[in-house]
Amino acid sequence: MDKPNHHEHPELWFRPSPAMPLPALLSLIEKEEITETLRLGRRDGAHQKGYIPGTVATLRLFDADWQERLHKRIRVTNVVSKSLHEFPNWQSVQQELSFFENRPIALDEIVSIVEFSFPGKERRGIMNILDQLNRIAENNIPDLSGPFSVIIGEHPSAYAVSPRMWNKEIELRGVEGHFFPIDIPFERKDDLTVLLNVAFAAGPEYFRVLTITNPYKIHALEYFRAQAKKFPGRVVISADAERIGATNQILIGPDSIFNVINSDGQGMVNAIQTYFVEMGGKNLADKRIGIIGAGGAARGIIYELMKLTGTGKGSIALFNRTVEKAEALILEFKRFFSGAKITVHPLADLPRLATGHDVLVSSITDGDPLFEHNVYRTLIPGTLIVDANYGEKSVLEKHADTQASDKDLAVRDGSGMVVEGYIIPSQALAKLWGYEVPFTVYEEIGALFNYKPRK
Repeated sequence: MDKPNHHEHPELWFRPSPAMPLPALLSLIEKEEITETLRLGRRDGAHQKGYIPGTVATLRLFDADWQERLHKRIRVTNVVSKSLHEFPNWQSVQQELSFFENRPIALDEIVSIVEFSFPGKERRGIMNILDQLNRIAENNIPDLSGPFSVIIGEHPSAYAVSPRMWNKEIELRGVEGHFFPIDIPFERKDDLTVLLNVAFAAGPEYFRVLTITNPYKIHALEYFRAQAKKFPGRVVISADAERIGATNQILIGPDSIFNVINSDGQGMVNAIQTYFVEMGGKNLADKRIGIIGAGGAARGIIYELMKLTGTGKGSIALFNRTVEKAEALILEFKRFFSGAKITVHPLADLPRLATGHDVLVSSITDGDPLFEHNVYRTLIPGTLIVDANYGEKSVLEKHADTQASDKDLAVRDGSGMVVEGYIIPSQALAKLWGYEVPFTVYEEIGALFNYKPRK
């Protein structure tokens, strides 16, 4: 019988070999005890016959005469590529591949390990994970398919937009998975450790992203610091997360490494730069930037803006209710960015000092000091004002129109920060797993929030 054509993509073909005769191979597949296979070449998403983790594929078993004996649905969970000589058992791998390719395989040729799971086994594991999550979460978690990504906070089910963005990406990419909120009331804050233990034990087979929101960003970092000491090979904490002292994103790679980062501040900076370029600006690092507020929401923003302006001629003025608190924060970050030019002022100085700044960033979660201190009417027309709040919680544009409708101020809410704060971990996760998210996906998700990200 002739070798059949691929009638479905992607597919994983199996045939017997001297090392694995047909009865043994058939038994392993029927019992769903085989979970990986070798393929010659770099079989990632860029290959014509490559495999993207998360995609559903068809496993087909043929006998030596190319007669199909069975086929099953599987889900690709991971693809690892390396040179043949890097395999500890490279001689047996070489022998097996040479048999199928009908030629000698050189030691420097690339070989891919394609890992996969069967829906039945996977479903039983998923039901177990969902059962554990439902015992922890205050909100109800429906019966979903994995892999899972979650946003963890006191009550993210009431306000979080992360699930909307991530689930849209999953839909547009055509892969499996769900992103959903998990509510943990602060009086039950110890349950955060229980939840993180579940994710840490389950690893990449069931989890991809752990997004952390208030009030648990510091607690989550402390948890992973402790895990890094116990399991040094399974946790990587970014320098920025360590310096900021909090994490908002944990990305789980195919190697079971938990990558702990903080994208809050960088998301805001990316959004500001996008707005600034749209307005004809050129180099944000050389501009005068005012930041209102030095609370928990501002830490990442202040850190990233100090990093940015420290490389240019720009300066920062930080306005806060408690000057001593703001000064302590600046002193903490100055260790890392000694070239950053930054001054600290009480909120009462806003009317006198805000004028002349190119950009004003409000990180105040409640209230609007710019409005309360009659600042809008003092600003230069065209001043860019960016709010960390978004949607109905953002009142800056309304207040600017009320107080200075003739100033033509460029007021933006925090939608850009939200979208950019999702794009950063999305791209980092894609790099970990070896796939690419088309930029059109980010543009479509940005459009949901009336925001257009820059390439």
